[in-house]
Amino acid sequence: MSSSEPDPLPPAYAPPRRGCLGGCFHIFLTSLCVLGIGAVAVVFVGPPAILEFVKFQGGKLKDRLVTQTIQDTFRQHTAKIASTNGNILEVATKETSESFDRKTQLQLGGVAIPFFDNTVTQKTRATYRYHIKLDGRWELRPERGDEGTLIVISPLIEPTLPVAFDSKAMESEVKGYWVARYHQELNLEELRKELTQKLEQRARSQENIDSVRDASRRSVALFVKNWIDEGRTPGIRRIKVIFPDEEQKDTEAFPVTLEVGSGILN
Repeated sequence: MSSSEPDPLPPAYAPPRRGCLGGCFHIFLTSLCVLGIGAVAVVFVGPPAILEFVKFQGGKLKDRLVTQTIQDTFRQHTAKIASTNGNILEVATKETSESFDRKTQLQLGGVAIPFFDNTVTQKTRATYRYHIKLDGRWELRPERGDEGTLIVISPLIEPTLPVAFDSKAMESEVKGYWVARYHQELNLEELRKELTQKLEQRARSQENIDSVRDASRRSVALFVKNWIDEGRTPGIRRIKVIFPDEEQKDTEAFPVTLEVGSGILN
């Protein structure tokens, strides 16, 4: 006697499940394949070529992903434009390396605090320029007893301000204990702010002015010679330049600044 119930369907096929060990084994085999391919490439192509290939592909990827835009701008604010009215004759320049030090010692109730003494130094290259004012006091006269020598008393030598300095050549030094580092940085910042003022003081110093005196004397002599060449002072063969702060000296004791005929500067 047959049953009217249908036969049960066979179970659907399901792949066997892989355990954790099987997954690790699969990763291990993949890694071995990659390493094997890499080893073959190293043997037949060589490490340098592979390295260059990686760099090339990495550079291309970087160019696609990373972009850089460079934009240079310039701004100018004109504060003042003024004419010198033809009144300035630059007579000398002087380039120096300048160094300014500041030493400090913190005190508490008049007693020095240990480890809080420090020295900061600011260095830079400066260019000093000196000039005379053409509308100042001038005196031209022949030397007594020597009509062929012209005595020229020109205006005073003055510094051209502000003094130019090279910001790229600036160097800073800090000497002291690390516990006073904050105080050192403050001192250094103050020293930088005072740099222009200190350079102006140096430019006005008698030491600096005296150092450019001979160069300035020669510049004035050449300036006067251009007028002599135009025939305004015939018969002059020598020029002596004297500045106002030298007038009390005997003019005969001054060496000749310029031989007009030969163009020799002393």
